[in-house]
Parts: sequence; structure tokens; C-alpha cells
Amino acid sequence: MATVSYAMSDSGRLSKETRKRILDVAEEMGYIRDGNASRLRTGHSALIGVILNTVKNPFFSELVASLEMAAYDGGYLTLLATAQNDPVRQKKLLHSMISQGVGAMIISPVHGTSNDLLAATARRKIPTVVCVRDLPNQERVFVGADEMKSGYLAASHLIKNGHRSMTFLGGYGSTSTWTGRKDGILRALGEAGLPSENCQIRAGTLLADFAYETMRWGLLGVSCAAHDCRLCPK
Repeated sequence: MATVSYAMSDSGRLSKETRKRILDVAEEMGYIRDGNASRLRTGHSALIGVILNTVKNPFFSELVASLEMAAYDGGYLTLLATAQNDPVRQKKLLHSMISQGVGAMIISPVHGTSNDLLAATARRKIPTVVCVRDLPNQERVFVGADEMKSGYLAASHLIKNGHRSMTFLGGYGSTSTWTGRKDGILRALGEAGLPSENCQIRAGTLLADFAYETMRWGLLGVSCAAHDCRLCPK
């Protein structure tokens, strides 16, 4: 019995021939290893819970694909759910995944996420990675872009090419991503000796209607007098 267990768990000192014979018989019998039983015995779970806002956004679709491939290569299985920009749903999903025995969590927090979101994983010492949108003042590993630097680089590029005014449009104003980008833009303006008023800032939803209405209201009607710019309304 121990020999079979060693073969199925790929552990122990078995010859390749013995392991192959056991695995072949298991395949013929249609045997599938019970992951829950293994988790109870070893205390190790091969499940990684992943909670994202949505997968409609192509960015998150690419993220999910990469996460799944990396997890698979490491011998793990991803359990994916979407919070649909609902903090209450997000928290319920997190608790549900914990009840399913996930060994780790990856979360991209939705707008309005409370500071106690990761309390449940912290109490149970479940490794948790926050991605894309950070949760400040919490003990967590964060993987994402340097938002301040991205805003700074974008504004610096425009200034370098002769633009003296710009508009920062969209995104939820209270998020770390939005705040970081805004601060980067204002930093670039300051270094160029330009007032912060030279950037019109308008936060909003992620819906297309917001962008449409903003364009219609003429909030992008800030022309660059420095040169002939096809992007600037005349």
C-alpha cells in the first residue's frame, strides 16, 4: 500500500519501472487522486484562489492566462472568480475560497475595498498576493506597476513633444492606481515649471458613457499653442 502511495504522490525511493507500472494500472482503473484527502494528510493545498474584478477587460484576460500557466507549471490549480466591482461579493468569494481549502490567494481589489479584506487570510496564514491595485497599510505582497512613474513618464513625454496642457481622464479617484498616476503627472508638470492647472483632472467610472459624455462636454478642448497638434481640438 505504501508503494502505491509513493508512486501516486511521486515521492519515496521507487524505480522508474515500478512507478510506471503502478501509474499504468491506476490509469486503467480510472483512478483519480483525492486532493482533499491529500490536503488533510499533508496540510498542503494545491489550490490557488484568484479573485479579479472582471475578465471582460483584455488586460485581466491576459493576466488570468499567465497566472494559470505559471500555477500549472508549479503543480497548482487555479480557482477563479470575479467580484464584478462589488466589495461585498469580493469578501464573500474570499471566504468561500478559504472554505474550499485554498493554499494561497491572488487578489486584484475592486474599488471601495475595505482595509479588513485580508484579515481572514492573515489569521489563517494563507499566503496572499495583491496585484494591479494596491491595498496600502496592510501586510501583503504587491505585484503591479509603479503608477506614479507611469503618470510621470506619460506627462513627461507630452511635455517633451511641446505640449503645455493635458487632460487626465477616467478612473476612480480614490484608488491607489489613479492617485499614483495623478501625482506622477503633477510632478512632471512641476519639474517643467508648469502649473498644476495645466492638467485638467476628471475622475469617473470605467463605463464608456463616462468617456463619451466627457468628450461631448469639451473637457478635452485644451489646445497646445506650441505647435500644430492633430490631437488638440481647434
